[in-house]
Amino acid sequence: MIRRAVALVAGHWQIAVGIAALLIATHLLAYCGGRSDGTNNVLAEQREAEIDRQRQTREADENADSTRTLDQQENTDNAQERTDAINDGGRIGLNCLRLRKHYREADLPAACRR
Repeated sequence: MIRRAVALVAGHWQIAVGIAALLIATHLLAYCGGRSDGTNNVLAEQREAEIDRQRQTREADENADSTRTLDQQENTDNAQERTDAINDGGRIGLNCLRLRKHYREADLPAACRR
């Protein structure tokens, strides 16, 4: 039986080599096609992730900017209230209340300490 297979292949070896070459070429094309499709999917996912990160960064920057503006305004208001209270000597009860609202007892002028 093996002799018959060898004799058959020996008589038509060009056909056997052609079929083998065709199978190899088909396999390589399918492999390379699948690789390129997978690579394209990965690149698309990476691009989408980068766009999402940029969007999140922009939103965080906008939030931080508005927060900084509010904090700066509050700090300016607090500093102005403290300056006004100190200039009045801190003896007026309302000014002492303002100072107590924003500062520790140790930081208050002597007239406002309890």
